[in-house]
Amino acid sequence: RGGGGGGGLPAPVLRPETVGELTGGFRLVDCDCSYAYKSDSVILRGVSLEVRAGSVVAVNGASGSGKSSVLKTAYLRLQPFKGHVEYEVLAPVEGGSRQTFWRRFSPLTHSAAEIREQVAVCSLETLGTFFASVEINVACAAGEREVTSEDVRNACELAGLDGVVYEKLNDGYFTPIGGPSGVALNNDLLVRLSLARAIVRKPKIVILDESDHFAYVVGVPLLKSVLHRLAEGGSAVLFSAWNYELAKELVKPPPGDSGADLIYFLRNGQVS
Repeated sequence: RGGGGGGGLPAPVLRPETVGELTGGFRLVDCDCSYAYKSDSVILRGVSLEVRAGSVVAVNGASGSGKSSVLKTAYLRLQPFKGHVEYEVLAPVEGGSRQTFWRRFSPLTHSAAEIREQVAVCSLETLGTFFASVEINVACAAGEREVTSEDVRNACELAGLDGVVYEKLNDGYFTPIGGPSGVALNNDLLVRLSLARAIVRKPKIVILDESDHFAYVVGVPLLKSVLHRLAEGGSAVLFSAWNYELAKELVKPPPGDSGADLIYFLRNGQVS
């Protein structure tokens, strides 16, 4: 540090770098994670996995194995103290074309918020509403991107919410929900609303935690349809499940799809 004479070196200035447009692909590379950043509370050890754009991948394991922590690391809600996360990005090159390459995320020079803007997260923590119409509660997930009423209805139809809106809500999509004076939605509708938000967001990456609960509420066929429709649109889909048979069914490609099943098994915070 410089003294009164001004002879010291100036403090370095870290200039934020743009991560860029994600293709959807991402990978965890030898990640160790801890919520307390102490060696005796490490929850993930040496975890490596990869999810490609357009694929549906599962993380399977018993309760407490680290499934949710893996998902949180994928979208940087939890950042590794060892290892790193890489994202496949689309960047311009000479000649005006664009090409893909893998970019290692650095918390010193990159913004986690920029990554999360291109991610949709469905979990028990995201189930909720605010005081506004059903349409606005869904459309808000698109962020700054403009969406139409038709976009909202298409998303709700895929999520199995469209028919319920007209059957159970007096004013359909214009029915106020949430808040002290809005209609309170039951768990079934909240889950469908969460899926509709993920669809209308058109994310590059989709994270679904506690898929067992979502499947129990809306049924396996509907949940599988949503996940694979998102993958068909180019999203990389990663979900957690403690039930192996459920994970196996959800990753199974639809008839005529040449995609491959991929399940990562977790045990005590490690890929086994």
